Amino acid sequence: MGRADSASALRAPALLRQAGRGGEASDGDDGRPRLRLVVVKGRLAVELERPFAFGPLVVRELALSLPDVRFPVDLSGGVDAFRHHRGVLDHLAVALEGADATWASDLRALFGAERVDLVLAPNEDGWLVGVRADAAALAFEVALVPAAVDLRLVPFEARGVGLGAPPHELALAVLAKLTREIGRIVGGAVVVERAARKVTMALLPLAGMRAPATDALRWGAPTPEVGALALRAGGSPVPASTPRAIRAVEAAALAADGDDACLAGDRDEARRRYLEALERAPRHPELVRRVAELDRLASRPEVGLGVLADLGSSADAELLEGELFALVGKVDAAASAFERAALAEPFGPLASLAWVRFADLADGPARLLALDRAVARSPSVSELRWRRFEARLAQGDVTGALADAADLEVSRRGSEKKYEVAHRVAESLLRSRHLDEAATWFERALRYRPDSPLVLAGLARVLDTMGEGTRALELHQRAIAVDQRLARKSGRPHACALLLDFAKALAAHADDRPAAIAHVRSIPASRPESFEARLLEGRWCAELGDTARASVAFARLGDEVERALGALASDSDGSSALGEAGLGVRDLASLVSSFLEEAANVEEFERSDRLAARRLLSLALRLAPQRRSVKAAFRRVAAEPKTAREEARVDASAPASPLGERAVESDVTLRDEDDELLVERLSERLRANPSDSGVVLALADALDRLGRDHELLALLSARIDEEGEPLRSVLLPRRRVVLERMRDSARVDGRDEEAELYALLLTRE
Repeated sequence: MGRADSASALRAPALLRQAGRGGEASDGDDGRPRLRLVVVKGRLAVELERPFAFGPLVVRELALSLPDVRFPVDLSGGVDAFRHHRGVLDHLAVALEGADATWASDLRALFGAERVDLVLAPNEDGWLVGVRADAAALAFEVALVPAAVDLRLVPFEARGVGLGAPPHELALAVLAKLTREIGRIVGGAVVVERAARKVTMALLPLAGMRAPATDALRWGAPTPEVGALALRAGGSPVPASTPRAIRAVEAAALAADGDDACLAGDRDEARRRYLEALERAPRHPELVRRVAELDRLASRPEVGLGVLADLGSSADAELLEGELFALVGKVDAAASAFERAALAEPFGPLASLAWVRFADLADGPARLLALDRAVARSPSVSELRWRRFEARLAQGDVTGALADAADLEVSRRGSEKKYEVAHRVAESLLRSRHLDEAATWFERALRYRPDSPLVLAGLARVLDTMGEGTRALELHQRAIAVDQRLARKSGRPHACALLLDFAKALAAHADDRPAAIAHVRSIPASRPESFEARLLEGRWCAELGDTARASVAFARLGDEVERALGALASDSDGSSALGEAGLGVRDLASLVSSFLEEAANVEEFERSDRLAARRLLSLALRLAPQRRSVKAAFRRVAAEPKTAREEARVDASAPASPLGERAVESDVTLRDEDDELLVERLSERLRANPSDSGVVLALADALDRLGRDHELLALLSARIDEEGEPLRSVLLPRRRVVLERMRDSARVDGRDEEAELYALLLTRE
């Protein structure tokens, strides 16, 4: 055995440890390939007895001749007797199999997904490679370019949905992961140099034989086989490339510099190099797609659409067009592009996600039809059935939704997976107020996990809604007992949502408010349920006549909301603060605002503490500034006369006006007038005296309370342009707040173009 052969034998076990296959792809118990002697055309030869896996490859066939052995010869020693002879490789067949899982961890890390499915399918130029990773999918073509002893795999026409990187960059990375140690990225392609030699030098020394000579071997055309990249090498001449493969090679050469920069993480440099390549090859479809993809990832959808349109290469880029049109708010154009992409896409999971994108932009029957088509293209993808299940429930098609639920349950293996399906279905049915069906599915979930506190509490909520309060209370109590036992066993905290539901049931069905108060008091301030817990504590204390303790509970509610808002203000994006505070969604913010409003009513009418009520109402307005009832309550509390002591407390805490005396020149008062009349009166006074800053501020306050943001924006913009620096420093922050509110409102209502306009004005601010 030569020095090179010895080195390969030392490296081979490392490749073997990566294999991890079973069945016929794993050879003998000792993890070594099995060889056998054969006689072919009067010559002695050695063949691989059965397929053997190493690294990412399965070697299916291997045959080498021993030309230096002459008959007669003693064959009793088997293959070991000829281990020192150097043979000549006559035939080799290898494959990368999509059904194998050795690549799974690499691709999961690449896509940041928990589950990754790989599909390999032959076509006339090489293969179609498809990857589905949770809610994302990637598809690309691979052209095989054999060059004597080397192999070159060139990806092209890469496209995808839900990807966090350019599709072509991911395509190169996927090929590199699949070929692992035997391939490397060179000039926009994955090259396996001296492929046959690498395979034999890693495999044959494990069987105790020298690696054979491979110089005469030539790689042939891809072997048509679904689920694998299969290749054969022999003595035949190198096959001619197809026109599409030649175009792919030329595109790889043009884009090589940009691909290198993209793989290095410098996307701005990659875009510059792609544009330089476009100067040499104008309107090249591959280059145009890569530039537009970089613009999409950089949040420049208008630029990306301009690149596609101006260069006239929007064909075969429907998915990319759809994503870009959706980003700029052109819903009809985006839906049309996604529909064309879904109809033309050969990779089922990617076509399904294109239909899902179409469904996101549609409504009614069109949305359900798109989800039907998505499920038809990828019936085994459970996420698609969940989407259709929720859509059918929203449309009132309970029968169709339950059919999807049954399919999802049947497709799962194991009681734990079936429990998860049944519990999720039951919760969705309960939210949709289909109580009988929800009770049935909660009971099915209990079949798989009889002591689930979440399911017991869910079934209790159903029974409570159906009017069976006594049985619901019993189930709530059982759920709490089970949860406490599991919490002690695992060391986790109690489920606060269960405590809250049990406390409500105690107050409603057992008339035991003291015990209910004890349960809600045990919910810590860091939990999203704490807002409602503080409200219920105060409400029940007030109902018991203990208004002092009720006031303390309401004050704690205000403190927790202030902490949440403070965390949001100090967080750069606000996401973590909202999540921790339980204000992550708009609906929950509105709900907490209603809690504060109820607490303020108790403070105002039962305890006559207007300052406490005003504080709670001001927090409610910060959470939901458009709630008319909160605005009216705040005006009412602010309009009532204060005692001298209260006036002193307010004056002591009020900040000094940045306008000095000009801010109080006007004698405008807000207490004795309705806001609509006040706006008319102040507008007349402002027309009579445009320099009255006090009137400007009072008018701005009134328009703000009425929610007339367009008029408020016009007023602030006009005064900012005319006033001096003291008033500008007050009006500029207020205009920014108004613009942010108008931007958010436009986005919620689906007026994306209007929202973008407000966002542009904010940027200019």
